[in-house]
Amino acid sequence: MRKLILIITIVLSLSLAACNIEFSAIINPSLDTVEVGSSWTDPGCTTTGTQCIKTNGEVDIETIGEYHIEYTAQNSKGETLKLLRVVHVIDAISPVLHLNPGIDSVKVGTQYIDTGCFGLDNYDENISCEVDTSSVDSSIIGEYLVVYHAVDSSGNEATITRIVVVYE
Repeated sequence: MRKLILIITIVLSLSLAACNIEFSAIINPSLDTVEVGSSWTDPGCTTTGTQCIKTNGEVDIETIGEYHIEYTAQNSKGETLKLLRVVHVIDAISPVLHLNPGIDSVKVGTQYIDTGCFGLDNYDENISCEVDTSSVDSSIIGEYLVVYHAVDSSGNEATITRIVVVYE
């Protein structure tokens, strides 16, 4: 089962560069925690009595991390406001696992050879599956559940199962 956990956090910091400022500035609202590989548009900031401009920072939507966007507003008296937007690019999507084709039924007394699985992920290139086939007892007729497990570099987990039938 695929889990999608979207964590929305807005971290805003306001820093005053002068006392007795006679104007205000705010960071325009946005979704500041975004999934890697998705889109994000800087909504900028808004001021009263002057213009607010982005002075520093970019967001690399293809790379997980924390990014800082700095804005500066200055009024006609030379008073300055500095604002900071923190954008978190995260990977909250679990890998998707697929079973390799193989024989899922073996005759009693015949060794079961597992063919494994492979994983695809939205961020990591190589996802390996871990498997424990010790539950399959090919000396006893029955159905056995084999569970495969994988974890990507962000800690997102995935599992998939295979039923192995031992028959007479």
